[in-house]
Amino acid sequence: MEAWQRGWDEDGKKMSYEIAEIDYTFIGKRKTSHLVVKREKKTQLDIFDCSEYRYWAILTNLSQQTHSTNQVILTHQMRGQMEKSIGELKHQCSLDHLPCGQFSANAMYFTTGILAANLLQLLKRDTFFDDYLKASIKTFRYKMIHLPARVIKHGRVLFIKIVSSIDKYRLIESAYLRYTLSPKPS
Repeated sequence: MEAWQRGWDEDGKKMSYEIAEIDYTFIGKRKTSHLVVKREKKTQLDIFDCSEYRYWAILTNLSQQTHSTNQVILTHQMRGQMEKSIGELKHQCSLDHLPCGQFSANAMYFTTGILAANLLQLLKRDTFFDDYLKASIKTFRYKMIHLPARVIKHGRVLFIKIVSSIDKYRLIESAYLRYTLSPKPS
């Protein structure tokens, strides 16, 4: 593995790690596997391990014709996204335990939590776009939903007075306009 090359992210930005690849065949097998190794310089010295790099190896059946070395690394790193989603459901939507001993009540509780999480994800994706797309549910709730506001009815018109910075107000206003002006399904 002498052909180390710099890795890059989905946007094409160079990363701090290096990657290399070889084809590997197990003893007694005909099919070759794709072995991709990622190495990264250690930022802190370890008194028990004097090597300069930390290594990760990924043995995959993804072919080199369809997936480049860097695509294998990025695909492998995407597995953490599902773990993050499950963690958000458990800890930020309070689905880490079920409240009672009845199956139907627990099913309703769980369904309501999943529905709330999906609605927040839809709201982030369709109205706030890149501003909060990768934000956790907790961050989104804290920054966008937990704002002090007052609903006022004056002259048969409803007004919402929101206390926030001008940047956050513009973000809320643009999200509202995107939502109200977007085409609705018929």
